[in-house]
Amino acid sequence: MLRNYYDFTLSLVAKDAIDKLNINEDINPQELFHDHLGDKWQEFLNLYKPAQDLFDVLERSSQQDTQEYVMERLKDQYSRMHDRPSGIITGAALALHLNDQNPQMRQQITQMILGGYGPKSIDDVLIAAGLDDDAQLESVIQDVCDNSVPNADQNNEMALVIDIQDLSRMDRQDAQNYVDALAQKLEQLRANHVAVTWVTMRENPQFYPPIEKQPGEAIETRDLAELIDMGFYGVDPAYDNYDILKNFLVSHGPQTDEAVFCKSVKSALLEKDDAHNKPEYIEELERQCGQDLETYFSEQDYTLSQYMRDQGVTDTYIMGAVSSHCVVETAVSAAIKGFNPFVLVENILSWLGPEDDVDPTSSFLVWQAAQAQAQEAGAQHGNVDNYHQKKFDQARQDILSDSKRGFTMEQQNAIENIGLGKNAPFKQPETQSSYALSNARI
Repeated sequence: MLRNYYDFTLSLVAKDAIDKLNINEDINPQELFHDHLGDKWQEFLNLYKPAQDLFDVLERSSQQDTQEYVMERLKDQYSRMHDRPSGIITGAALALHLNDQNPQMRQQITQMILGGYGPKSIDDVLIAAGLDDDAQLESVIQDVCDNSVPNADQNNEMALVIDIQDLSRMDRQDAQNYVDALAQKLEQLRANHVAVTWVTMRENPQFYPPIEKQPGEAIETRDLAELIDMGFYGVDPAYDNYDILKNFLVSHGPQTDEAVFCKSVKSALLEKDDAHNKPEYIEELERQCGQDLETYFSEQDYTLSQYMRDQGVTDTYIMGAVSSHCVVETAVSAAIKGFNPFVLVENILSWLGPEDDVDPTSSFLVWQAAQAQAQEAGAQHGNVDNYHQKKFDQARQDILSDSKRGFTMEQQNAIENIGLGKNAPFKQPETQSSYALSNARI
């Protein structure tokens, strides 16, 4: 819940920077962050990656060729919170403020803001909360940051299920065994209060948010017709193993409280800035999505990366297809964006045979059948997990050695440290997690 006020603080930094740019005044990132966060501003950068991202943008403000880009990013940062007034008045800052109110005012504010009713503009919300005075607002924000930075080490976890929309190019028994194992893993993740988000490959990118349930309303699996529209096309009887996928989705698929993100590039976490000033990488991405990259991102009003930031995600578990393509690309993006990815090798699929011979439109997918089938193809990879892991590792090395990606040393280290294993190293106990708490109403 503190994350809402972290973001609001960043929006105030961005607003000050915008004002300076509008009058052609130089920007000193250190001074701006110190003005809003005091002596703990550097600690805050290390704690909260969006803060470091904003700081990096501000450092580029002195370069004439990036002025337009910087202004665009600053306006996005400012509007992100000021267009979401209900998010501003949640979290510990509101709790601190409510403690100073009489019971009647406390009840009125809680019902108006946290109940989803009341004013929609930022000014009205701040007035309703008694925080319309700039000095008081700054004081409350400062108190929250001072009191929370040393202790804000909780992790919010999210599992990504990548591209399980078609099982037609799998051995039937292998497909059944895979979804059975995936269902078991999903049950474990949900029991540990890990948020699950689904990703599909579809021509038109789109984010489908969780459906907010009413009090007493049960969580259900999303409607099958809706899932087909979201890209789970393999349930059509025209596809082999359609019944296996259909039964899995109906019983264990995306629930109403889980998001679904449709993409047409390999990485589920790709953002426009990832390709900034990288023309060769832009060409590669345009081949992947089959259109101009500007057009591709203009069709997205909300990226999966932004959703994860807004949810305060710090640890990510990755499952799905395919180890050497979308799984590794998503893991790489997660690593460089600070989402600490861990690939669950028992729950991913791989292409059969040498990667140089792979055709994503026709190649065979394997799970536990990988060992026997790989041996038939002349590839000796040992056990099943090792087969998937070697596929992933080779793709990771290929990405690291790709000069057009332009990774920094810090990003390279993050990519090299992507975790792989059979079991998720849960950061939360098997009780209500901080993710669940952050989404509960006060």
